[in-house]
Amino acid sequence: MPGAQRAWISGWSDGFKKEGIGFGIYYPMGNHQQPIMQKLGFATKLAMTERICREVISIPVHPLISSEDREKIVAVIKRNAKR
Repeated sequence: MPGAQRAWISGWSDGFKKEGIGFGIYYPMGNHQQPIMQKLGFATKLAMTERICREVISIPVHPLISSEDREKIVAVIKRNAKR
């Protein structure tokens, strides 16, 4: 992961961690980058898939989330969006 993108994802994850908000990085690498795919000779570059893997963070979103937690999540997003 290039430095600028690593810093971008770290900024977001640090903000969520600081506020005690769970988050996830569900796809740290694309399916085409998995070791088994490499062993099978799959060497295609999938630029959009690779970009999504570097940039997407999953945040808690569900019907039972409290208003207080929702406000904390929104505050972290607003702070990070300004950077």
